[in-house]
Amino acid sequence: MDVTNNQVPVIYTNSASFYSSQYDLDIHVGRKDIKGEHQDAANIIMSWPHAKTFLEVLTRQVGIYEKMFGEINLEPDPKIAKELQEAGEIKVIDINILDDTIKKE
Repeated sequence: MDVTNNQVPVIYTNSASFYSSQYDLDIHVGRKDIKGEHQDAANIIMSWPHAKTFLEVLTRQVGIYEKMFGEINLEPDPKIAKELQEAGEIKVIDINILDDTIKKE
């Protein structure tokens, strides 16, 4: 990392793996590729007291975001996804996920 020019790397992540010990929390952040495999981009290591504070601040920030923009949905609507796929507008990698979700309703 080049700290002389105050340049800090910017990392986009859509995947994280967590490892811990009695002393600290180690978070491996990165991206999942098209095959669903995690590719590390950086490791973030913090003490447990810092991790707890980080969690509280992150929870508060997510709450503020959801008040402004509405609840963050973690899963797509399976019926709409299936309709879009059948119309050729999207390609779903694993259609079984959608089929299982629809059956549970």
